[in-house]
Amino acid sequence: MSMAGGHSAMNEPDAEKKAQFEGFKAIVEAKANATYATFAAVKYTQQVVAGMIYQVKYQVGDAEFVHAKVVVPLPHTGNPPEVMAFVGGQTADAEFAF
Repeated sequence: MSMAGGHSAMNEPDAEKKAQFEGFKAIVEAKANATYATFAAVKYTQQVVAGMIYQVKYQVGDAEFVHAKVVVPLPHTGNPPEVMAFVGGQTADAEFAF
């Protein structure tokens, strides 16, 4: 569980979170200006704000990882998720550094 204002500890996504995060593929690819044949969420943190901010580590190749910071607004706003930040060229052990 996360507290308002702070990011949670690093977690491995369950099936529900994997589906949610992998649903961000198009917006992450747009931010990265790239297309990924492999796109698997492997780690994440979350921060409760006016909605939710996720920092997600995606495996996009055999030993290639990217990090994306995605904001999911509260449902009543009607706004879609948005990539706030993107960092390519990461490793399996790299910490988030946005």
